[in-house]
Amino acid sequence: MALEKFMKIKETLLGVDIGYDSVKIVALRKGNGFHQLRSSNIIAIPPKSLQQKSADLDKIAEAINTARKTARPRISEKLAVSGLPESKVFTKIIQVPQMTDEELKTAVPNEAARHIPLSLDEIYLDWQKLGENSKNSFDVLVVAAPKFLVENYLVLFKKVNLELIAIETKGIAASRSIIKKGEENTIIILDIGAEATGISIFDLGSIKFSYTIPHGGNTLTKSIAAALKMTNEEAEKLK
Repeated sequence: MALEKFMKIKETLLGVDIGYDSVKIVALRKGNGFHQLRSSNIIAIPPKSLQQKSADLDKIAEAINTARKTARPRISEKLAVSGLPESKVFTKIIQVPQMTDEELKTAVPNEAARHIPLSLDEIYLDWQKLGENSKNSFDVLVVAAPKFLVENYLVLFKKVNLELIAIETKGIAASRSIIKKGEENTIIILDIGAEATGISIFDLGSIKFSYTIPHGGNTLTKSIAAALKMTNEEAEKLK
């Protein structure tokens, strides 16, 4: 079931964002026809905790549980959604000839393999047909994520007794909150994290380009510290 449809029928949802060095959670409750913020919290975790094959899932699970317990009001929602870090996910628009949906199941992985620097055995692959590119072809949005990363998420959410109903890239997730339905302008979304910045370009409501720059908030903090001859902690507060 598409996340948009799921949100229409569910009264409560929990959003869990596992970033470079923190866990952020928000609890949403439906009211007046749309979801409203009920509670939120943020807890620090060791850098790159979930982005490694040897991730310490117990520490991250402890952080999520602490965030839920110490939030005010306390967070009890069980249905959760989360986003994969753009720096670890491959997002690409590919063109394929006109064909049936059944033929796409073979054609898309074969074409995607030419653009993704990992073997198909190492990734989970998903795609969505966007529309006609010309009379003879159409655009397909392809998203690929390393299996170890997705499996880390699945194991982690089981550890904290949350039902993970949806997981997608942060850029696409952000677009749902920012871009209005029927938007005709081209929109650029910048997701500035601690270690990387995700750039996503949307046109007519569909993603057209995605790229990650290996510089984020920490780069700015270090630059401020060097320029003003202060510690990183002082620069972080100034920033």
